[in-house]
Amino acid sequence: MISLRRRLLVGTVAIAAVVLASSSLLAWLLTRAAMDHEFDAALRTQVRALTTMVSRDQRKLRIDYDAYLMPEYSRTERPELFCFWTSSGAELLRSPALAAGELPHPEGATTQPQITHCQLPDGRPGRLAVLAFTARHVEGETGDRPRGRRLTVAALRDTLDRDHRLTELALILAAATAAGTAVAVAAMAWLTRLLLRPVDTLAGRIATIDAERLTERIGSTGVPAELVPVVARLDDLLGRLDSSFSRERSFTADAAHELRTPIAGLRTTLEVGASRLRPAEEYRATLGDCLEITLQMQGLVDNLLSLARLEAGLVAVEPQATSITEAVTEAWKPFVARAAARRLTISTDLGGVDLVTLDRAKLRLVLANLFDNAVSYADEGGTVTITARRESKTLTLSVANTGCTLPAGAASQVFERFWRGDSARSAVGVHCGLGLALCRKLAVAQGGGIAATIAEGRFVIELRLPLG
Repeated sequence: MISLRRRLLVGTVAIAAVVLASSSLLAWLLTRAAMDHEFDAALRTQVRALTTMVSRDQRKLRIDYDAYLMPEYSRTERPELFCFWTSSGAELLRSPALAAGELPHPEGATTQPQITHCQLPDGRPGRLAVLAFTARHVEGETGDRPRGRRLTVAALRDTLDRDHRLTELALILAAATAAGTAVAVAAMAWLTRLLLRPVDTLAGRIATIDAERLTERIGSTGVPAELVPVVARLDDLLGRLDSSFSRERSFTADAAHELRTPIAGLRTTLEVGASRLRPAEEYRATLGDCLEITLQMQGLVDNLLSLARLEAGLVAVEPQATSITEAVTEAWKPFVARAAARRLTISTDLGGVDLVTLDRAKLRLVLANLFDNAVSYADEGGTVTITARRESKTLTLSVANTGCTLPAGAASQVFERFWRGDSARSAVGVHCGLGLALCRKLAVAQGGGIAATIAEGRFVIELRLPLG
């Protein structure tokens, strides 16, 4: 994995190299264009000057070429070239260094110099200027002839000096680009170390925080403005981790406490039963007490396992056609005897809702926990009310009981694991504060929700489930 420092360094150096190279290339191109313009201007002047060598007297054409006055055309090293032609293509005069047949007659010459790249006969790179002109008239001609004849002249010069200077310029610019890039690498290496030093400091602060120091916060002191949101999120994360670890420690302690009480009761019962010989009826009663305690412990363990599976996402939702009437009836059956023993009045109003599509098994488990909670904590001779209504694609089930002594503010806490609000909720085993926590997890797993309200001694749980 490439580090942020290396990415920043490579990116900035690459940009600097591209900018330097582009600037150098642009400078070279502009210089070449300026040199070409200057070279072509001199070549145009040269070809026009050659036309002044030609004059016409009567019917005679004369070219005044003097090798002494024009040494550039007669020197042995890198001579310049010229050639004159008539309009019919016949050659009139060529420079001494230009051998016969080496320069063909150019076609389409105009009265303005036309310049093109070419290769001189000896292989040198050069440029060619071609111009059509009329010979200068010196004395009058007879009236039946035109005043002058159309001629063509070509001038050639090599571009070795220009090419050499461009090559030198290219080498200088390439060296400057390489040197500039090297300087940029060194400067950016130093700058990235300086700029990313707060990140190293921040990493050092984070490294000092472990599971035993989650109450500490990183803080934004000395942190660059760009990293303040990151630090704020890290502090928020540490806060959530601290809360999670605290809940985990509390959960472990509560689970141990809930298991310790029935285990102690089981041990005491067995020790008393084994302390002396007893009649078979007493042993049978002792075993019955032990079985009841074991069932309570099994209920606690089952609830813990169900919560663990739900939190791990191992429980799949399986919607299917479900009768609300049948689900409520079946979930209520185990509590009929207990409700009768406590002389509870049961009121059911399903609002005409019957066949819906949702997870039947999870619904029955939620209803069983809600009914257990209502029957256990309703006042003696009180009322348990079960209602249902359908709103668009949502099913709302409500279970309420009278006799609630909890304060209204406790409604938001009843879904916490092992939470109890009064001494009536201190029983161990099944009533250990896991039923409503399990209901909330089951509701959320199905994409729904659950809420509790406390008002005028009534404890109301409202379950909302989406219908498939």
